Amino acid sequence: MAMKKRSRSIDVLRGMMMTFVVIAHFNREYLHDIIFLFHMPIFFALSGLLLNRTKLVAEKSYLIGKMKSLLLPYIIYLTIDTFFVQRQRSIESLVEVIWGGRAIGGVYWYITCYLFTIFIFAILLRKFSDRMVKDLILVGGDSDSRIAPCG
Repeated sequence: MAMKKRSRSIDVLRGMMMTFVVIAHFNREYLHDIIFLFHMPIFFALSGLLLNRTKLVAEKSYLIGKMKSLLLPYIIYLTIDTFFVQRQRSIESLVEVIWGGRAIGGVYWYITCYLFTIFIFAILLRKFSDRMVKDLILVGGDSDSRIAPCG
């Protein structure tokens, strides 16, 4: 099976966003606030652009593969970090590791939020027209996310 050619412009944009993340985390002034307005939405937009829509809708194995490739290292790392580095061994700590998102301190929220978003996106694409999904994303993109593991 031939691999798709990588887009140099997307790779450059991803590299720029990664650099902005590092700068924003070191600078807690105005630059931090400005970068935080756009860097994560761009990461999510790029992730959506790079998803294989046909496989996402038609093949359960594609979604399962995404989950395995992201969740396995995530769970292993968080288990080691929570129980052996931070030495937190309460039921509450275990629940936070399983739930993920903002329940865990640090930068780990992105993995669970990304997977949750892909899962919801796949469901929407299977149930509604592309036009309806785009409208739902535009309307719901700024909605309250307290119930989801994204924030």
